[in-house]
Amino acid sequence: MNPVLRILLVALCAAIPALALADEPSTDPMAILGAAKAASGGSAWNDLKTQHSKVTLATGGLEGPVERWSEFLTGRSYLTYSLGPTSGAAGFDGKVGWTQDASGDSRTESSGAARELAVNAAFRDQLAFWFPSRHPARIVFKDRERRDDADFDVISITPQGGREFDLWINASTHLIERLTEREANETRTEYYMDFREVNGVRI
Repeated sequence: MNPVLRILLVALCAAIPALALADEPSTDPMAILGAAKAASGGSAWNDLKTQHSKVTLATGGLEGPVERWSEFLTGRSYLTYSLGPTSGAAGFDGKVGWTQDASGDSRTESSGAARELAVNAAFRDQLAFWFPSRHPARIVFKDRERRDDADFDVISITPQGGREFDLWINASTHLIERLTEREANETRTEYYMDFREVNGVRI
């Protein structure tokens, strides 16, 4: 064999494992979450302190407004809603979750599931998966799943005082597109789409 050709073949064969390794998906959960932050605004998230949103909720043939305020640093939140004859409010004061019915009566949500889910919601309001100092949690890479013609890196997160939930991050866009969370008796799946840019971040 031509000596030059032999050298090229040896070099090529030596490069194959390195190329294969480069194509392997990352299993570092913080690296995957970091890519998700970069894809949705990067450092623009660092300066945000509060969020205020107004949406229309449609369910069971009824439709009405929902308005919500939340604080990124503390996880405190306040929500009001009106849906046909039903209206009320809900919130998290930094320690416990509470609800208010149409009569104005308020109550603390004291069941174990309610407390854990309130902690989870506050953790997400704090964006603590990007800012770990805001709320400690166990964060691990769970798996890579293929659903609906897309690959997702599934990150399992268990906030301190909360319960496990999964973020599904699109391996191509690096955007967080799904969330699964076990409630009291069933698992809820949220789908995130129709992203819009607001103040330099994609929501």
